[in-house]
Amino acid sequence: MYANGYVCLSLLNTWSGKKEEKALFFNEPGRGSFAKYSALEKTSMAYNEEIWEKNCKTMMFLLRRPPQHFQALVNEHFREQGPTILSACMAYVHGQVKVGDPVVLDATSSYRAYKISKRFRKSMLNVFPKLLALFASKGASVEKFKAKPLLTEVKRKRHGGNVITKAFKKLMQVFGWPKKDKGNKDENKN
Repeated sequence: MYANGYVCLSLLNTWSGKKEEKALFFNEPGRGSFAKYSALEKTSMAYNEEIWEKNCKTMMFLLRRPPQHFQALVNEHFREQGPTILSACMAYVHGQVKVGDPVVLDATSSYRAYKISKRFRKSMLNVFPKLLALFASKGASVEKFKAKPLLTEVKRKRHGGNVITKAFKKLMQVFGWPKKDKGNKDENKN
């Protein structure tokens, strides 16, 4: 939201402008003239990731504590839009769609075209199950998201495992996802 009370429509994924106008960072006042410089692309991606994280946290806050007299509106909105928001989280984390770009339900490919930061991935691992539970509590159709993990690929450290791996294992346990059968470790070494 700007000081004058306006809300940036691209943050709400309701802006229908040209593709090159959808990069959030470059739409901010004073930054539009830099859109043609690829050196700022990383800054733009970091900004988009941060804005998406803050949007997700704002959604969680609204779902937990909707404004007085707007409870029904908030509940209805997230009951209807919950699947789209969760699809966006998954598409962004899997690099199928650039963070901040619109996502069409069930239309993303498995091809990874965009790289995301480790910080964003870690944040989404934390936020996604909370959003999922909150949307489900409002009656959103989110069953398909319970059946598949947010991250199917987790890089493991050789010595012990890392925070993401532990968080992923905890998610699998919470949602009752089956553990992968690793088989005999000696047979897998070549």
